[in-house]
Amino acid sequence: MRSYLAEHGASRYAFYGYGKVATRDGLDVLLAERSEATNVVLPAYLPHGIIEPFREAGLEPRYYRCDRRLRPNLGDVERLLDGESIAVMLTHYFGHPQPSEDVTAMRTLCEEHDAFLIDDNAHAPLSTSEGRLLGTLGDVGITSLRKMLPIPNGALLFISNESLSEDRLTRSAVRDRYTASDYRYCVRSLSRSISGYPGTREALSTVRWLRNRTRRSDGMTTHKATDGGKDPSEIYENAKGPMSRLARRVFDRADPRRVIAARRANYRIWDREVRGIDGVEPVFSGLSDGVCPQYYTVIVDDPNDLGALQGIGAPWPPLPDEIRGSPEFETENYLATHLYTLPVHQGLDLKGMEAVERTDTS
Repeated sequence: MRSYLAEHGASRYAFYGYGKVATRDGLDVLLAERSEATNVVLPAYLPHGIIEPFREAGLEPRYYRCDRRLRPNLGDVERLLDGESIAVMLTHYFGHPQPSEDVTAMRTLCEEHDAFLIDDNAHAPLSTSEGRLLGTLGDVGITSLRKMLPIPNGALLFISNESLSEDRLTRSAVRDRYTASDYRYCVRSLSRSISGYPGTREALSTVRWLRNRTRRSDGMTTHKATDGGKDPSEIYENAKGPMSRLARRVFDRADPRRVIAARRANYRIWDREVRGIDGVEPVFSGLSDGVCPQYYTVIVDDPNDLGALQGIGAPWPPLPDEIRGSPEFETENYLATHLYTLPVHQGLDLKGMEAVERTDTS
């Protein structure tokens, strides 16, 4: 992993348990340069828990909109920025990079307003754009290792701006020993490997359902995204722990190229089956070079008609309170209940399932 990161432009980074805590340390690095700043410009299409580090740092969140392809509304960004803005956060969703012209435009807007660019790549620590690791395209950036590797936690904070100091990284830590939670995680992983990774059989049913899908109208209530009943501040507080010893061991030994190859292969299976299906619209036009996808993402016209996607696909995300239900953020609210994520993890061998399907006459 270390050599892969170095090859793709990540020269300075620190370890954390979760990306939210890495974000908080990154803000301290930026505030050391702009202590008078009072606000930050963020995408409205974000899970509510990620807002907490900005609030804790005393910054007012200002939200810009996106379109159905998750591209930022640059006009909103320009309108929201002012002389008291510490930064703009650019988010790469589900492992797909934002278009290079949008990244360039964001950088230009930040320079014009003396603000920093935070490169949020929480979803896909192995994805690159034009050979550069996502998360390193701004002044600081984050990524979450546990979104790709079989580990209980783990995140990185990147510092790409040479002029920024690492002195404020007070929350970076890795446990120096294994804990009970590490052993419990290993036991759960072993159980999955023995019984078959959860979702494999159901995912095969989903492929078949997509081929033979029919509409239904049965009076079901509208499906709603859920946050599991947890308060965002509670989520953030629970994240304030070091990276586990187990996560660091896996990080040091993981083979990134094997992970990338498996996920890209599974993504292509979904892509081939989903395109052209009535009522199911892929979010992204394809799988560009350098992408290591977190999920295969689709927009479902009718969340009441999920068929075999029920229990496999999940809506994303639970939006911040000030965004949820707001008519100003119509697209974000629509996506939060209609955008579904389908698994492409290594344990889900869709390629193998294709062979099973061809020989299954039932």
